[in-house]
Amino acid sequence: MEALLQTLHAFSISLGVGCSTVAIISFLAMAGKQLDRDTSAYFMQIVFTLLRVAMGGILITAALLAVGNWGDGYLTTESIALWLLIGVLYSNAVLMTTHVMPRTIGPGLQAATWYGLGVLTAVSTVISLPNPYVLGLGYVVWVVVVIVIVNRVMQYRKNK
Repeated sequence: MEALLQTLHAFSISLGVGCSTVAIISFLAMAGKQLDRDTSAYFMQIVFTLLRVAMGGILITAALLAVGNWGDGYLTTESIALWLLIGVLYSNAVLMTTHVMPRTIGPGLQAATWYGLGVLTAVSTVISLPNPYVLGLGYVVWVVVVIVIVNRVMQYRKNK
């Protein structure tokens, strides 16, 4: 049963990373007015639905895996990082949906967090994760870099 949960968890993360990539590319294309608003709105509804499926899958599988492994020293750097990233994904999604999160931060933060979750999952199966503070600092730097890149590309696309 645990193997099935881990497989579904990995699939949900992969689906989320892929959909996040499509979402950020579409977001940047819309900034450059290369996509028709009606067509892109329909397309983005599909992408956002798949992102919600991925987020639900991640939350459910992570919770079930946590319950199944709680007594086995579950609170590791990996599990804490996983839950923090899940928290950022959900919080940012809610803030973006309610239009509280600025468009200059939200898309970049969401993309960086999805990629961070994908990298965390892949790397943690191969090596021991670094000190949690180093991991946290790396994530913060990564988020800033992605937000800057997204905003620079958006500005370039708008001015073009």
